[in-house]
Amino acid sequence: MKDEVYAFLEITKKDIRFVVGKYREHLGLKIIFKERFKGNWLDDNDVVLDISSAKLKLVKAIKNYENTFNQKIINVGIIYPVKTLKIANASPYKFIKNERSIVTSEDIKSLYIDAKSINENEFTKVINVRPYEFLINNKERRANIKPGFVASSISMMAKVYTITKEVYDSHEQVVRFAGKNILTRYFQTYVLAKQCIDEIHFKEPAVVVDWNTNSLDISFFTRETLIKRVSRQVGINQIISNIAQKINAKNKVVEMYLFKMLNFGSNKSDGEIIYRKYVNTEKKTIEINAKLLKQLILEEIFYIIDLVDLDINKEFSKVEKDFKIYFNGKITELSGIEKIITRSKFKNKVFIYYSLVTGANQIWSTSLCGAIKTCHYANKVSKIFKTSLVEIDKNQYNLNRQDLNNKNSLNNQVPTNQSLLNPILNQRFNQPIINNQRYVANPIYQNQNGLNNQQNHQNINNLTNQNGIIKKQTSR
Repeated sequence: MKDEVYAFLEITKKDIRFVVGKYREHLGLKIIFKERFKGNWLDDNDVVLDISSAKLKLVKAIKNYENTFNQKIINVGIIYPVKTLKIANASPYKFIKNERSIVTSEDIKSLYIDAKSINENEFTKVINVRPYEFLINNKERRANIKPGFVASSISMMAKVYTITKEVYDSHEQVVRFAGKNILTRYFQTYVLAKQCIDEIHFKEPAVVVDWNTNSLDISFFTRETLIKRVSRQVGINQIISNIAQKINAKNKVVEMYLFKMLNFGSNKSDGEIIYRKYVNTEKKTIEINAKLLKQLILEEIFYIIDLVDLDINKEFSKVEKDFKIYFNGKITELSGIEKIITRSKFKNKVFIYYSLVTGANQIWSTSLCGAIKTCHYANKVSKIFKTSLVEIDKNQYNLNRQDLNNKNSLNNQVPTNQSLLNPILNQRFNQPIINNQRYVANPIYQNQNGLNNQQNHQNINNLTNQNGIIKKQTSR
């Protein structure tokens, strides 16, 4: 399809996020609308606290979009938070019972249904079933299978992702009560990875480190499949609180220095006194220069980076030798983060994600962009083409187009009593003329950045030696 419009909702503990993105033919993703409502929206278990209030915010955002673009949103996708996420293993098995032992689409579908039913109950809902290997006749292993081949039995090895039913229902009710259908459902960890890792490299082993305000999540992927997730309560706020205690300052003051005044990639102003305060209990004035404050902060950050290295070493380095690490989150807003990350023992494998999506340079929109990207690729292989505006059966759509082309072909036939234009004279009509200018027919559009994928990582080792760190984008 030429243009695909997708609307997604993500509710976090402190905000409601709603974006609408458009996938344009040859141009990739562009975020055309976004709204964010701050507040207290989730309890400690990710359940929506006030469904009615959340619904009103969603209705407001949708109406603003519909009035601005004169388009009616029918379907809204959901991104679920992951505090209650669990990863289970499933290996459903099926005998092929038809006479010719030909595997059908229904046979494959039944494997997914079995994997889901095994892991779902009155307290748990399955968000996704992700197969990573198929076994044919108990001996032949394949990464994927298609209907039509001969086999007496098939089995599927898969990861099954679940959340609590209470979380599942509360987020869905926000969309339902807003009068919209569910476009699709994803969980945050997966779509974040889909956005941070480009499509070419997502089949390779990867680690995504999502380092934000209150927590740090480490996710391990192989073959596009989340195999483990580690969460640590060592977010940016903990660093700020520890430094504030050490220098007897307020948290807001430390946050200002951390994100707006200090450059960890340069020592140019290290000697300048940047903080001065009289401590009444000690009856003296303390003075701190930029160098000392950076040292105090780096001690905290390096401690956390060392913890991340330990987790990666435990899960991956002994099993997977060729893997990449992608850093994302609030931590990437630090000036000089490229130099800070070289602390990691895996520094040559490290990349930092910065958005190249038009209209989505804020960190909070990363998962939403990943959800739109995932939905776009799912539509390529699905029999039903489904966006936030339309839902089309591809087979019926292709039949309708074929009928229309046949009718046009009949209508365009030249009557036998009329002669064709002289083919030599007709050459001047080969190219369309618009406003007295001649244009090449069927132009080939190219990405302005020369990129096939809007979400492209650039390892700038080929520019300067920075140990595999992605080029930093300043407009955050």
